[in-house]
Amino acid sequence: MKRRYAVCLAILASSVVLAGCDDDSTTTTTSSGSGGNAGEGGMGGSAGDGGGGMGGGGSGGMAGSGGGPVDVCGDGLITGSETCDDGNINDADGCNAMCNSESGFTCAGEPSACTTMCGDGIQAGAEACDDANANAGDGCDDMCAVESGYMCSGAPSTCVTTCGDGFVAGTEACDDANALAGDGCDDMCAVEGGYMCSGMPSACVTTCGDGFVAGTEACDDANMNAGDGCDDMCAVEGGYMCSGAPSACVTTCGDGIPAGAEACDDGNSNAGDGCDDMCAVEGGYMCSGVPSACVTACGDGFVAGAETCDDANQIDNDGCNAMCNVESGFMCSGAPSVCATTCGDGVIAGMEVCDDGDANGGDGCDALCAVESGFMCSGQPSTCVTTCGDGIVAGIEVCDDANTNNGDGCNMSCAVEIGFSCMGQPSACATTCGDGIIAGAETCDDGDAFGGDGCSDICATESGYTCAGMPSMCATTCGDGIVAGAEVCDDGNTANSDGCNASCTPSTGETCTDTMAMSQATVVDGTYTWTLASGAVAVSNGDFSCDPNTKGPDVVIAYTKSSANLAGGGKLLHVKADTPGSTGTANYLNLEITDICSPGTAKSIECHWYKDNWDAYVDLPAGTYYIWVQKHSTGTFPAVSVLAEEIDAIDAEGEGCFAPYTSASSIYTPPGGPGLPHTWNLPASINSFDMGPTWGEPQSITCDNHATYGDITGVDTVIQFDKQSQTSVLKIDVQNTDPTLTQSDLNVEVLSVCDPQDVAKVSRHCRADKDTVSITAPSPAGPAYIWVTSEATSEEFNGATVQITEIFPGIGESWPTAEPLMGSGPIVATSTQRLDAPSCIPAGSNIHWFSYTLMNDAMTFRSQCRWPRRRV
Repeated sequence: MKRRYAVCLAILASSVVLAGCDDDSTTTTTSSGSGGNAGEGGMGGSAGDGGGGMGGGGSGGMAGSGGGPVDVCGDGLITGSETCDDGNINDADGCNAMCNSESGFTCAGEPSACTTMCGDGIQAGAEACDDANANAGDGCDDMCAVESGYMCSGAPSTCVTTCGDGFVAGTEACDDANALAGDGCDDMCAVEGGYMCSGMPSACVTTCGDGFVAGTEACDDANMNAGDGCDDMCAVEGGYMCSGAPSACVTTCGDGIPAGAEACDDGNSNAGDGCDDMCAVEGGYMCSGVPSACVTACGDGFVAGAETCDDANQIDNDGCNAMCNVESGFMCSGAPSVCATTCGDGVIAGMEVCDDGDANGGDGCDALCAVESGFMCSGQPSTCVTTCGDGIVAGIEVCDDANTNNGDGCNMSCAVEIGFSCMGQPSACATTCGDGIIAGAETCDDGDAFGGDGCSDICATESGYTCAGMPSMCATTCGDGIVAGAEVCDDGNTANSDGCNASCTPSTGETCTDTMAMSQATVVDGTYTWTLASGAVAVSNGDFSCDPNTKGPDVVIAYTKSSANLAGGGKLLHVKADTPGSTGTANYLNLEITDICSPGTAKSIECHWYKDNWDAYVDLPAGTYYIWVQKHSTGTFPAVSVLAEEIDAIDAEGEGCFAPYTSASSIYTPPGGPGLPHTWNLPASINSFDMGPTWGEPQSITCDNHATYGDITGVDTVIQFDKQSQTSVLKIDVQNTDPTLTQSDLNVEVLSVCDPQDVAKVSRHCRADKDTVSITAPSPAGPAYIWVTSEATSEEFNGATVQITEIFPGIGESWPTAEPLMGSGPIVATSTQRLDAPSCIPAGSNIHWFSYTLMNDAMTFRSQCRWPRRRV
């Protein structure tokens, strides 16, 4: 085609735009803005070419007026009516040749980049499908690619599976790469009954046991058990025919193959040959093998074939032997066979235990050929004899106690022994207790059936007795620990002095070989009390240490002290002897505690004389001690209570060095002012005995020359006074509570240590035999011990008032501060004190003390005391 070109010129301001126009197109020159007369711009052209450079132009300002930019599709710029411009004028890339967006694309940018929209239902661009969604698994995936096993077409795309392509897709249950049925995956790609399919392409196999006969299966009975006609491989088992699905399998009786419920199959359906027409074993037969071979079964209780009997067992000697033949001596009948012997024929057969040639009982073999009780049978014909010791009295037996022992009443010959009577089976034999004969289990028989005499009413030796002889003579055994017969006690030994003596009577305390024991006391909270009745003892064992002149009856008790002495952290021994309810002196007691028994030779620990009750507190180590209680005068021993207990020292304040009276004691009264005395009101209940010695030994108090009682002092008490000054002296005044009483004199001694037996003691001052005692005693600062004692052992302590004043005397005002005499010449008495006044000085006078030191042993010192003159 010949193309015609023209050049058009338009002037707009200073710009010139040229556009080429062919003769077949409309004007492609565009202009904007106002211009001059369009007609003037062209050089010709028909008026019909409106807008052309050569046209008549029409009115100014219209299409032909002014020349502006021109839309160019494919230049990458979106101008004018373009909806996209991808830099080319190709179709099918999203922006077509007219620069319009194509269906299924979205374009943006300059030049336009166009992409498909997967899921908009429009198949565009590289999309192989678009099913209006972005879901995978429906044939068109989320990238708008056709999924394996699908074919897609249309817009939106419709996707269907392709059965037979080997891909399992969509609703396909299988796809075996063909569209053939009968191979497990049918032409609709569904799994066929009896198959299981898997993989791609699908591989399908039959499932034996699912009840479907499929593939190579000859049967399928819905299980995989063999032995029911269809085995675990779904093959028909021998002897069966199977049909149906699930397969029903039945045996074929007569085919020679035992199968299913068939007990036999002998290849025929005839009865009477051991395997009947139902293939069941007939009675009396045993069948085995394929085909079944049937023989008779001996021992099944059926007489069959060559059997002459069948007693349902294969045991010999029961009439029908193990070969089902009748044994000699038996007759058999019935099925099962019953076989019986003939009892009395002298032959032991079958169940016969004996056969003595007759059918009579009472001879050892009864009418049923069973051995009778008490017999033993042997031989044929049987000979039967009794059996002694089987517990059955039979034949000539008089008794049978189920043994052959002698001495139990029925001897080894089954004869009753002398002294027994037997009865029953087995024989029970009993002795006759009281007949004087020891028999059987009797350990004694004293000729009577009474107990309490050593042999009980069942002829058993009673506890505490020994019996001997027939008739039995029974005697108690003292020392066996059993109180029996005339025994009053039995402590398991024959020792004396332990509470129960060698004659099994209680220890009386009469002598040292028969001391009363702690076991004879009543014990309450650790306090032992012995209660002796009037006249309980009559013997006098000797002199007491503190009363050598009397011989009244006495008792001795052995007491073992378990605690240590006070220094060892232990306790005091408190002993009390009392005559409860007694009045007057007739029943006064003496009390002595010794460390060995004999009162005549013992070293006394403490001794009290002549009182109706005594308390003694002694501080002793653990050990055994002897408590002697004596009636002071001759005559009947009174009712006496003796108590012994171990107590804490605080319970016996003032009784000794373990608890001396102090300023903390309840009987103490402090001074009423400076220079006034400290006062203790001693009670009359004091019972200790510390200052006095035992008989014949030196006394503890240094100033008691009471000859009548052998230099022995009585009950005493001690006060501890804490002296404050080294230079002061103690003024001690003691007043008997009731000086009108006879034998109420007191002794007073001041010691440097408490213990009057201490060899290191220093006596600061001592005064004896006074109702009223007033002494002055020098001593260093520290504790001083003031002992106050009754004057003699026979005296009770009647109580006293003790006043102690610590004073500070000047020169000559006390004997400790006596003024030394330096030579002859007059002396001047300046004392204002009356301390330690001599008996020759009138009451109320002051005393001035002087001292004189002898220069040698040859000098004689003589002094006289006169009143009103003094001469030395």
